Amino acid sequence: MANDHLERLLAAEVDVMDAQVRVLARILDGNRHAEWFRVHDADGALSQLLDKAPAADDTIDLRWRYSFIDTYRKAVPLARYDDMAAAVARMLEGEPGVLTDERVLAFFQTSGTSATPKFIPVTTSLLREKVAVFASFWEQVYRDHPSVRDGVLVSNFIDAGGVSKSPAGVDIGSESGFWNRRGRSLASLSRWPLPAALRYIGDLDARLYAICRFLLQGKLHCLMSLNPSTLLQFCHTLEHHGEALLAGLESGTWGAAPDAILAALDSADARLLAQLVPAPDAAGRLAAAIAGGRPFRLRELWPELVLGICWQSPIVRPYLAPLAARFDGVPMRDYITQSSECMMAVPLADGGSGGMLACRSHFFEFIAEHDQAQPSPPTHLANALETGALYEPVVTTGGGLYRYRMGDALRVTGFRGSVPVLAFEYRFGRTASMSGEKLTEAQVLTAAERAIEATGYRPVEFLLCPASGERPHYALLLEGDVDTAVARAWCDVFHDALGRANAEYADKCASGRLGVPVPWHVASGVLAAARLERRAAGVSEAQVKGEVLVGTVDHHLGFAGARPFPGAARS
Repeated sequence: MANDHLERLLAAEVDVMDAQVRVLARILDGNRHAEWFRVHDADGALSQLLDKAPAADDTIDLRWRYSFIDTYRKAVPLARYDDMAAAVARMLEGEPGVLTDERVLAFFQTSGTSATPKFIPVTTSLLREKVAVFASFWEQVYRDHPSVRDGVLVSNFIDAGGVSKSPAGVDIGSESGFWNRRGRSLASLSRWPLPAALRYIGDLDARLYAICRFLLQGKLHCLMSLNPSTLLQFCHTLEHHGEALLAGLESGTWGAAPDAILAALDSADARLLAQLVPAPDAAGRLAAAIAGGRPFRLRELWPELVLGICWQSPIVRPYLAPLAARFDGVPMRDYITQSSECMMAVPLADGGSGGMLACRSHFFEFIAEHDQAQPSPPTHLANALETGALYEPVVTTGGGLYRYRMGDALRVTGFRGSVPVLAFEYRFGRTASMSGEKLTEAQVLTAAERAIEATGYRPVEFLLCPASGERPHYALLLEGDVDTAVARAWCDVFHDALGRANAEYADKCASGRLGVPVPWHVASGVLAAARLERRAAGVSEAQVKGEVLVGTVDHHLGFAGARPFPGAARS
C-alpha cells in the first residue's frame, strides 16, 4: 500500500493539474450534503459540474477542468480560521453536517494567532489524505535506506499525548499525540524499542531519561522527530546524565539518576523496570563517548544509525547547527512540511529542505508574496508557480477546510516534472517560531505591557527575535539607558507573561526545547535607524512601522553596538 501511494505521487509529475482537479472533485463530491456546500452552491453550478466529473480512469477534458476550478474559486471566498471558528464551535458541540458530511472523529488543537487555540476537525477523509503522504515519505526512506525498513526506528518519541474532550465528548489533543496513541501497538514489535508505558511518565525530565536508557540498551537505525528541538533535547539528556545512564547499562537498572528522576520512574509502571537489561557493549560505547567529551556523536553510541529525520527549514537553523556535531557521519532528511490542517510537501531525498507538493492529498492554490497583504488576493494554481518565488498556500481538504489560508511562506525550489518542489521559509506576518511556539506580535506586545507595569521601565523601543546557541532562545533588544538589574527583571516578567499568552511557548521553555530570553542592549536610535535603512531599500512602511517581533534568526547581531546585558546570557 505504501508503495502504491508513492507511485501515485510520482506519477503526478506528468500532469499535476490532472491530479489536483481529481482531488478537488473528490473532496467536494464527498461533502455535497454539508451545510457549507449548500450555502456556497446556491445556484447549483458546482453540483452540475460535479455531475459531469470524469471517472477515475477517464481522461479529463481541459475545458471542464478549468471551468470546474474557476467556478469553485468564484463561489468560495478565501478564509482564515476566524472565518470558520463559529462553524467549528457548532461542531465541538456535536452538531453534524456543518462543514463536512463525515462524522468528526477528533479535533487537533493547535496555536492560534492569539492565546485562543484553534480546533481542526478530523475526519476519515482527512486521515486518509495524511496517511497517503506519510506512506509516500516512509516508502522512499526505506528505498534509500533499506536497513530502516526492518530495523529499529524511533519517531516522535516525546509527546505524552494528553487528551481533553469537546462538549460532545470528542477527543481534543495534539496531532502528534493522536498518531502516537494509534501507534502504540508498535510497542510489541522488536523494531520499536520504547514501551508504550513511557508516555505515561508525566515528568518530562524523567521521561526523556527513560527514553535514553531504553534506546541505549539496543540497536537504533533511524531517529526521527518533527522538530529538531526535540532531538537536541534528547542529546542534551544523554550528555548531562551520561554517567548515570552508564551505571544503568552496567547493572540493568535505571542507574544513578538524580533523586527527582528516580522518584518519577519508581512511580511509573513497574513493568518498565523489568524490561531493562544489562548491556555491556553499549556501556563500553557510552564510556568511550564520555571520555571523549561533549558533544556525543550518536553513531558512536549506535553504530547501526543510518538516518536522522527532522525539519530542516531556515527557521529552525539554530537547532541544526548544534545537531550537526551529534549526527556527524549520519545523513539527515527533512520531514514532511505539514500542519494540523494539512500536508504540504513530501521530501524524497536526504539533505536540503522541502519536497514535492502533496498534490494527491489536498487541493492547493497559492498567493504570491507581493499579493499576500491584499484583502482579496488572486491565487495561482500549482502549475503556474515560479522557481525561486515565495507563496502562501491556500488549501482545500477533506477535513472541512475550503480555500483556507495557511499563512506559511513556501519557496519554490524547483520542479519534479510538473509538480513544484516547496520549502518552508517562515510565517507571513509578524510572527516567529523555532520550536512550534508560533509567537505573534499581539502576544509580544501584551507581554511587554505587563513588563512595563511590573517594573516601571518603558524602553524607547524593543525588538524580539530568534537566537542561536547551544539552547536556542529569543534575544530581546532593549533600546536606551537602563540598569542591568532592571533589564533582567523586565525580561523575566516579559518571559512569564509571554508564557501565559502562548501556551506552546510556555511548554517549549518548560521542557527545555527553548531557552529563556536573553536581554540585549542597543543605544537610543539604533532600531529606528535600521527601519529607515529598510524603507530606503524598498521595504514597505507597513512591514517595519512599530516592529516588535522579527522571525529572522540572529537578527539582533546585525545592530551596531548590540551586546547582552552582563550576566544575562543564561541560555
